[in-house]
Amino acid sequence: MSHIRAKWLDQSTAALVREAVKRGIPWRRIGPETCFAKLGYGRLQKTINETVSHHTSSNAVWISHDKAISSRLLAEIGLPVPRQSVLQIAANNADAEKTAIAGADKVGYLVVVKPMIRRKELGISVDVKDAAGVRRAVTEALEYENSIIIESFISGDDHRLLIVGGKMIAAAKRIPDHVIGDGRQSVSELVGEVNQDPRRGKEFEALLVHLELNSQAKQLLAGQGLSTDQVPPSGQIVYVCKTANISTGGTATDVTDKVHPDNMLAAVRTAATLGLDVAGIDFLSPDISRSYKENGAAICEVNSSLGKRPHWIADKTRDVVGPMIDAIYPPGAPSLIPITAITGTSGKTTTTRMAARILEQSGQIVDFATSDVAYIGREMVVEAIWPAVLGRTSYCKVLKPILPCWKPRVAETLRAVLVSIGAMWLQSSMLRMTISVRTVLAILKIWHALKAWWRERHASSWFLMARILAALAWPMKLKQSTSSTSPWRLILAH
Repeated sequence: MSHIRAKWLDQSTAALVREAVKRGIPWRRIGPETCFAKLGYGRLQKTINETVSHHTSSNAVWISHDKAISSRLLAEIGLPVPRQSVLQIAANNADAEKTAIAGADKVGYLVVVKPMIRRKELGISVDVKDAAGVRRAVTEALEYENSIIIESFISGDDHRLLIVGGKMIAAAKRIPDHVIGDGRQSVSELVGEVNQDPRRGKEFEALLVHLELNSQAKQLLAGQGLSTDQVPPSGQIVYVCKTANISTGGTATDVTDKVHPDNMLAAVRTAATLGLDVAGIDFLSPDISRSYKENGAAICEVNSSLGKRPHWIADKTRDVVGPMIDAIYPPGAPSLIPITAITGTSGKTTTTRMAARILEQSGQIVDFATSDVAYIGREMVVEAIWPAVLGRTSYCKVLKPILPCWKPRVAETLRAVLVSIGAMWLQSSMLRMTISVRTVLAILKIWHALKAWWRERHASSWFLMARILAALAWPMKLKQSTSSTSPWRLILAH
């Protein structure tokens, strides 16, 4: 179920969730309108969104988003960055183009024009040669933001260096969108052929992105002496985009083992200077195996919420997700808290209160929920609503408000709720339980009633049988474990 639900998250968050599931770390999505997910239980839970987690400083994220401030901080410690001119252009400013041209003259051509904070390579124009090019670039950048950066163009290949916990764990060389001529097909036909790759899709939904022959692509083709209807010679590489971002259709190759130690250290220092635990450093260099001190390489951007697609495309065998989970939950660190679930036909509330009281005697601050009330320690935090409404919604309303709090938890659980939601919330290595005869008979009675109801509608009962057995599958699985470190106990009252 966790793997299925993860598909509604973005690719980066879903990858972290899948890795967490492999390690037995429980998770839940905070809401359908967001890509935030919570890993773990109680005080051990962590919130993630793409590569941003509990350990990521909000100041570091904002600084990395601001291309001007981040570049200034890196320049202060001697790291290589392009020269910049920052422009704040008011809406409908008739002098915007003149201001931008003056900024480009100050920096010196060739230049790059881009929005200050916009991510994913949107609104960026590179290799701008003259004032006419600046006018076009400014018009495009202003569609996204009124704050614009004009910086010197750094010649070289686009590399993404991934830093996690102060170490470089992967590096990929990103390659701009291109097709290779075969001497028979036109550029548009070659693009159509490339787009048939099943890995390609729209924007951030697929591993690769469809190539587009837009106005920028046609201008770039004209610079190569081609049009969309012309047939390039066999073997000729035809570029249809200047930027090498994966979100615009680019690809990547792995260069992790080729990165010069100076470049690696510069990337690590960059992440540390901005305060990022996970960072994607965009490094422009003609040869990443040579030091930036020798070949004029520079750091053009720093990403706090970065995609992993360049590394997945470059080398799918290289693990870039595991180290991120290690940074959130180091090996051996717990993600679960002790939970006692009490169910049965009668006496659940009394048993729950007694169990919570016993745990309190050991010096713990215990939260517990019954059909009457929910407590954290001795403070009532929520009034339970089970007597009025039974089911999963009521259960979640009582339990979720106290999830982030203390370590031990005791919860009264109705059998109807248990059958309704199965054991989705009982993720642990072992469950100790005692089943009363009355409880077994009650479950069987529910099963026979549902089976008869289904048969009355002239349908096969096998699907319903599988559904209910899946919900009740946890008793059979639990017999296989004898761990003494289980955070779970289930007591069924008579």
